[in-house]
Amino acid sequence: MTETSVSLLPFYCPLPSVLHPQVELVQDRALRWLADHDLHPHLAGTNSAEFYARITPEADIDRLQPAVHWCYWGFAFDDARCDSGPTSTRTDAFKDLAARLMTTLENPAVSHPVTEDPYVVTLGRIGADLSAIASPVQMRRWINGHAGWLSATAWQVSYVEAGTEPDLNDYLTMRLNSCAGEPTTAMIEIVNNQEVPAAELDSPGVRATTEAARMVAALDNDLVSGQKERRLNQTGTTLVDVIHRQDRCSRQDAIVSATALRDRVMALFLLLSEKYRGSGGPALASYVDGLGHTIRGNIEWSLTVPRYGGQPEFAGWAAKPSDPSREPIPVPSISWWWEQL
Repeated sequence: MTETSVSLLPFYCPLPSVLHPQVELVQDRALRWLADHDLHPHLAGTNSAEFYARITPEADIDRLQPAVHWCYWGFAFDDARCDSGPTSTRTDAFKDLAARLMTTLENPAVSHPVTEDPYVVTLGRIGADLSAIASPVQMRRWINGHAGWLSATAWQVSYVEAGTEPDLNDYLTMRLNSCAGEPTTAMIEIVNNQEVPAAELDSPGVRATTEAARMVAALDNDLVSGQKERRLNQTGTTLVDVIHRQDRCSRQDAIVSATALRDRVMALFLLLSEKYRGSGGPALASYVDGLGHTIRGNIEWSLTVPRYGGQPEFAGWAAKPSDPSREPIPVPSISWWWEQL
């Protein structure tokens, strides 16, 4: 086996596989929307309708539709502005773009766009569509999620610009938000038409549950996207890259170590979700279910989506975690999750 021919390990994810029964209709609507916004050439191969239809399998499709549009936008933005082009290598350029994106989200009534950048303009339109169905609280959570995502991505760009790479501690801290997980999970409430009370959603235990789910999904993306990023000469760094460099090991050994770390977080999520799912009302239960759907759905979507074409063959599902340890991972920004058990 060569360094360019590596194999993924089986995925440990004992969660149900679900999919919205009207996913094809949502997909057809989304493709028409993309064509109307002149974005279709940039978005081929992301299958975003399937992605979010797996996260919210029982939603009203009129609420699911704008979330799918945002996913199409988000994957395209990640490829075109975060992983390639001048904004992926210059921190000042990315911060300028991020400020314009946030200004557009914060001021949906502004008649003149802050830039003609099609990604900024389109995000403003999606935000307006979501605000028509979301409560003010839900909308604020979704907008705030973009701030966390863009801030972490600017941190990521700063490493690229400096020609350096983060250590494991900084990488996991950064990756928690650079994966766009916060706005993705914030839409669960909007699409399911369930608003979790702040006292429940912002409690330490539910926060830890949410962040653990986002981390698992981010690391799963790292595992399946690495070959695509190397093939396209994109700037992203994955957990496998960090371990490969830090431990001076083969890429296959780095995949084994990355999978072990990921499995420890997965096992933690299962324990946290079981503990906190029933700690509040029905909105919280629906939200925690959505977090589980996010993990399982992300895996199933990413293993077949053309966006990650050329991946190693799927090795199947693991019956148990590759690392059974319940000890906290020694990274200060996430080790507190284990304290919530």
